[in-house]
Amino acid sequence: MRFAMIISAAIFVSGCATYYVAPEGAPSATLGVVTEMRPVIVYRFDDRECTPSTQGARLLFIDPVFHPDSKNSGPVRIEANRELVMTFHKSHLANFGTDRNYCDVTIRLTPKPNNYYEARFTEDAVRRECLLNLFRAEMDSTEKRTLVAETEAVRNEKKCISGQ
Repeated sequence: MRFAMIISAAIFVSGCATYYVAPEGAPSATLGVVTEMRPVIVYRFDDRECTPSTQGARLLFIDPVFHPDSKNSGPVRIEANRELVMTFHKSHLANFGTDRNYCDVTIRLTPKPNNYYEARFTEDAVRRECLLNLFRAEMDSTEKRTLVAETEAVRNEKKCISGQ
């Protein structure tokens, strides 16, 4: 019985949403996500008014228990030179323990071609809120990658939630 409930929850959580695919031939960048929270879904929107994406609603789904295939947990190729509106969402739906919290952070960024971006999505347990820090990789002359704070990303004025 419990196994059937877990399978049902996995299907419900992974749903039928389509995954974003960057347009072929277009300039691109790469986005990786680092988080200890589970599950986390990163949604993509077409604009800052939260218009549902026409290129796929999900960028990433991060939860090795319910969605173990690594292709949807990143890093993912994203279109460059176009504003990207994305919501990092910690879902409470699959948390069977006492952690029933959820949170969302929506940001805007215009990725630059060939850059690597890393989002660190964490939770402040004391204040019970999510925090998002975005970094961009810079390479030095020895090809060593250093992450620096990405200052061009901003919080979206409107919180975009999938299904709005």
